[in-house]
Amino acid sequence: GLLYFYAAARRLLPGISLSPRHDPEAMGRILRLGWSMFLGQAAWSVLNQLDKVVLAYYVPMDQLVHYIIPFTLAQKLVLLLGPILPVLLPFSSQLSNAADRPNARRLMVSGTKVSFLILAPFAVLGCSFGPAFLELWLGGGYSEHGGWILRWLLLANFAHGLGICAGVIAQGFGRFKEPALLFTVLTVVVVLSWPVFVPHFGLVAAAVAHSVLQTLYLAGLLWWVCRRVLDMPPADLGTALARPLACLLPLAAASFLLRNALHGWAGLLAFGAAAGLYWALAAWTWGLDDSERGRLLPSGP
Repeated sequence: GLLYFYAAARRLLPGISLSPRHDPEAMGRILRLGWSMFLGQAAWSVLNQLDKVVLAYYVPMDQLVHYIIPFTLAQKLVLLLGPILPVLLPFSSQLSNAADRPNARRLMVSGTKVSFLILAPFAVLGCSFGPAFLELWLGGGYSEHGGWILRWLLLANFAHGLGICAGVIAQGFGRFKEPALLFTVLTVVVVLSWPVFVPHFGLVAAAVAHSVLQTLYLAGLLWWVCRRVLDMPPADLGTALARPLACLLPLAAASFLLRNALHGWAGLLAFGAAAGLYWALAAWTWGLDDSERGRLLPSGP
């Protein structure tokens, strides 16, 4: 890979010198932004990668599987945003000038709304029928141990995904220090809570702590980006999410009422198909406004 990039650089930029050279000014700019991003990434790694190692100290290894499998499944929720993430950072960087602030506000509102519309139905269906899915998939009464863990971790990843657009805008504006510090402080508090609650309440306590952390971080991030970065009233974001939330209520009510009635694959798949059709229609016609539908169409501006 290194040899390929070297050859590509020489071809695309003839005459460039690839010899190492220290540039204090450039290095200073990189470090001023990079240290906070590194801190946030380190905190994320502790919460999402090393947590299994730490939790294994408090619970037997045969019980830890009741946390690992739901955690891995819940993380897949954020992967649904994969198609829109690559364009967010360069787009938000282009809108960092004061003259483009109205467009940046629209990006914040529409990006958060689209994230909600993509993630919300899967979060609702997962919280309602996740335990039944675990039992059908793994059997052996697994849902009794991992069902509530899955629910709390789904809520955590839903909150994480809902704040991705705001976090990318903060990065594009070169103002990631405050979000990184907030996330690091919350992570430290959560990790310190594990020795207190996990021995008494089990692994569900770690899942609840994870969900509380992501919810608090989401609230703080959205408020800070709206008020401090975009100079936008946070109420505008709440108003924009009112219609998607109204679309979600019928699906949430039906899922809650049927959560204990569907046990086989046929029932789960049939309800999932019906829920998907409802959500596609409701989200497109009611959840989005005319301008957002136009931008999402292939020929849209």
